Amino acid sequence: MKTMKGLKPLRPVVVVAALVAAFAGCGSKSESEFVDEGRAALQRGEPAQSLSPLRAALATNPDAPEPRYLLGTALMRTAQPALAAIELQKARDLRHDPNLVLPALAQSLLSSG
Repeated sequence: MKTMKGLKPLRPVVVVAALVAAFAGCGSKSESEFVDEGRAALQRGEPAQSLSPLRAALATNPDAPEPRYLLGTALMRTAQPALAAIELQKARDLRHDPNLVLPALAQSLLSSG
């Protein structure tokens, strides 16, 4: 098989890009469905199970303040205060309800040392 100089390292990137494109439309959920799934897991007291759907919601819309806040809350409940602080600061910057964000952010900052 002939290869052009410099193209061989690109092969894995092209394959991954093709797979992502192929599966992008297969059974994909909307941002709100991911948020609902994450919120439900938090309400059931299963913060670890909320992380994946909330991150998926943010992959759909990185500027969504509610999933940022919920992810920060879930990270606090899974003993990851430094990561929680990052998400809660983003939620604050995106103007999520300060009555919710600021106390959670303060707690995450105090807990992360």
